[in-house]
Amino acid sequence: MEHLVFIPQGPQGVVTASRNLTLATDWTYESDVIPFQPPLTPWLGFDHQNAATSLDLELYPRRRGWNYQEIWQGNLRESHASLASLDGHSIANRVVAMLQSWFYIGLLESVIDKPVSPSYVVRTDKSAVAYLYSRNLHFCLQAWIFKIRLENEVQKEAMNLRILNSLGLVSDWIKRMNIYADRDQKYFYRHMEASYPGFGKTFTPIVPSIIRLGEAIDCARLTTFGKVPSALSWHYPDSEFSSQISILKDRGWCPYTLRILGSSAGASTIDWLTTFNVWVGNEGREHERCTESVCERNYFAWEKYKIKHRQGCDGHGCRFLKPPLEKTLDILKRGYIPVINFQYDGTISVSARSTQTQGDYLAFSHVWVDGIGSTTEEGLPACQFAFLRDVACDVMNVRDPAFWIDSLCVPSRRSARRKAIIVMHATYFNASEVVVLDKTIQLHSITSPSEVTFCAIFTSGWMQRLWTFQEALLAQRLIFKLSDGLYKLDALEIMKYGRSSLPSSICHVWRALGSQLLRLRGTGSTTRNIASVSRDLAWRCTARYTDETLAIAGVLGIDATLLLEETEGNTAEVDDDEPFIQWSDLCENCKAELELQNRALAQRRMAITLKIVAELPRDIIFLKSPKLSIENFTWAPETLMSRSSYRVGIEALAADCTDAGLTSYWWLLTQQLARKADNKEVKYVGSFADRCVYRIFFQNTWPTPPEEWEYEAIVLDGNISDNFLPGQSVNGLAVMKVFQASGRTTYRPVGPVLVEKLHFEEAFLDKQSMMFSPPPEGITVGDLSWETFTLI
Repeated sequence: MEHLVFIPQGPQGVVTASRNLTLATDWTYESDVIPFQPPLTPWLGFDHQNAATSLDLELYPRRRGWNYQEIWQGNLRESHASLASLDGHSIANRVVAMLQSWFYIGLLESVIDKPVSPSYVVRTDKSAVAYLYSRNLHFCLQAWIFKIRLENEVQKEAMNLRILNSLGLVSDWIKRMNIYADRDQKYFYRHMEASYPGFGKTFTPIVPSIIRLGEAIDCARLTTFGKVPSALSWHYPDSEFSSQISILKDRGWCPYTLRILGSSAGASTIDWLTTFNVWVGNEGREHERCTESVCERNYFAWEKYKIKHRQGCDGHGCRFLKPPLEKTLDILKRGYIPVINFQYDGTISVSARSTQTQGDYLAFSHVWVDGIGSTTEEGLPACQFAFLRDVACDVMNVRDPAFWIDSLCVPSRRSARRKAIIVMHATYFNASEVVVLDKTIQLHSITSPSEVTFCAIFTSGWMQRLWTFQEALLAQRLIFKLSDGLYKLDALEIMKYGRSSLPSSICHVWRALGSQLLRLRGTGSTTRNIASVSRDLAWRCTARYTDETLAIAGVLGIDATLLLEETEGNTAEVDDDEPFIQWSDLCENCKAELELQNRALAQRRMAITLKIVAELPRDIIFLKSPKLSIENFTWAPETLMSRSSYRVGIEALAADCTDAGLTSYWWLLTQQLARKADNKEVKYVGSFADRCVYRIFFQNTWPTPPEEWEYEAIVLDGNISDNFLPGQSVNGLAVMKVFQASGRTTYRPVGPVLVEKLHFEEAFLDKQSMMFSPPPEGITVGDLSWETFTLI
């Protein structure tokens, strides 16, 4: 993984890669060499150079006498004539060596259209052991970029598609081989180890280097063609990924943050992070109680929350200051925005700003866990007041700046808070600047490389909170407070390549992190469709889950007043004398009852939001989230904060949401009425007319009671133009027909499934293959068609 940290000292490597007909390196004559970067990947020594180079990656094994279909089926011995007399362990080693050469050197050759000697990407250590060494990727990919830029648009498009196909082929093969190599896939792993012992142990360590190459190639493709990133999902083996995660956890990283990073920014970004022995901000060991499911540091309990003084202030003589409460309440009641001025003599004043015009004030965006969360009634310590004023002075370059922060401008009483929420969209949109205050981001320097700054922002607590998404998206100017200055984040700063230390040809880390932040600035529009919003909210969280739809209402173009009135009644009348009850003052029974009420309130708001939006992505039904328990909305997610890597499509909003349910067209695999009583049960459905056989895996998220459930069709994830290829798997939703009349069909969701398309011949082989054995109950006759219907 040397290409992730290598900084070339000159152009000679690119020049050499451009001129030479075959790429090779004699490392004894190289001076610009950096140490191996762990984890090291052994080169298994396949005889790569005995066949011609091909742009068609599928031809690589064929030209060397290998039958890759036999490998795909798990019949390794039959894949090459030379393996017939070898023992199973030797066969496993030979096959994995071929796969490594195919997916690494073969893939690289198919992209750059030039022969590559193993010496170009392999180097020996002091003990003469050969390992993959990726330093030269920058040179050959940069030379390829220069060459391709001279081609016409037709040729460029053909090359772009060819590269995508090659990357897709490698990705599919990695997924398939990981099934054989993964101990958790007990059936397949056991059978493979019985026939070819050591396959998993040999194959698993070579995968990360192949994924890093794939991500580097995709980055070079983006640099060359300017196309959108590929939608590939690389399957990093759990054991190898866990090893990298363990290294980072030992260095203070949060497991939940690493899960987000790996899902959103790719495996190369995780690997890149391991090259930092110390990451600024992780020295405090604040994440020792965190898990992959939750960051305990960022997900605080209200009853345990404490307002903090500034670092260096012991609190002695530092009194709490509060803005004038009655005036703040009056401003909110009149539908205006309250802003604060804090004089150097300690005087606090509050004044009103219109929601209709651009303001002359600064708005702060922060996370409560850093200790500056509060309410108008409680206020903040004087040291925090002074800090906010000083930051506002630096940003606005005035002596007496007006600023807004929820800690001072949002009262705790319910009615006033509702009014503040209603004007929240205008509050951030009208602010002249929005300044982000996050404790970990503030530890980084303005002189850091762009990818380090991007990573600091993306992995911060601020990036994981619900309300900060809207605050960032609405900002006219988004500014981050760093340790020694201010960092303005805008689309141009992200896209112009900035201060990255990485070569532009393979800057996957910079591009992956930058693309995530670009979603906060994007096109300049302050509204997004719900598919885009669901992607941005996937890993965020909040201590007030009833706030979710309120926090995204403005972004979706919805007046928050509609949600409040539909679920809580008229908001026109404000009762400013309504008492505020602390959560800690409630008895346990009251807390439980309030929790049920809040969950029901959150569900009603989500259903109303979906109806107002009306046009939804068809694949929202596959979002990994608990579902609503509201009639005709049992297909709908309870939350968009799904904490999963599944992403709904953002292009086609082709489903209509009404009180009657969700109507659209989907792929529907119909079959005879079936019962499912075992979470681990697998079913086979075949469409013999179309020569298709599907394997249905029932996921463990099916409800436990009753013991069995009826279903008669499965909705498949995909578009009508999608080519569902053998070996691929897609999400499915088992459904039951409940109504059919006048050409309209209605289905009720039953539970999620995973659907794999098998090779048709594979299901009818005379002999049992590694991946398929005939089911005792046979193959259920089914039919796959593109249908329009309603889900309720």
